[in-house]
Amino acid sequence: MDSFDDIIKGIIALILLVAFILPLSWILLAYFSEMQLQPYKQQLQQKEAEIQTLKQQIAQLEQQLEEWKQKYERLKNETITKEDIEELKHSINLTQTRINLLAQKFDIVNKNFITAYNTYYTIFSISIILNVAFVVYIIVDLISATLFEASITMRIVNKFRRRRRKT
Repeated sequence: MDSFDDIIKGIIALILLVAFILPLSWILLAYFSEMQLQPYKQQLQQKEAEIQTLKQQIAQLEQQLEEWKQKYERLKNETITKEDIEELKHSINLTQTRINLLAQKFDIVNKNFITAYNTYYTIFSISIILNVAFVVYIIVDLISATLFEASITMRIVNKFRRRRRKT
């Protein structure tokens, strides 16, 4: 009867152990994952701010280009000098060049942002997988130690010791 009571106590202890360790491990996993992600989140926010700034600059330059084009059309219909037209063409070309440069810069920043995001996501995913595997290993080791009175870690250590003694 004592062994049956021991088994019942072991099962109850195991259930209580799992009931407390599993939620605690998920909380700790979430906390450590958030700590690991913090530098990456800051870099992503910085890249997003850069992208927004570039978008605003592009919008301003496009608005300026549109104003120059309207002024050009208006002056074209009036009596103007060749110097006025050349000045407008120069302003339009300069603005268009600025827009093109900013668009190229925006593309580069956007590509860098996507690359950084994909890298950080991959690192985070691997980290989560490793953390979950570690938590599962600890739970299985505790269950093994509770039910079979031998931890998996000790079995591995003993196996290595036996191999060293044989050689």
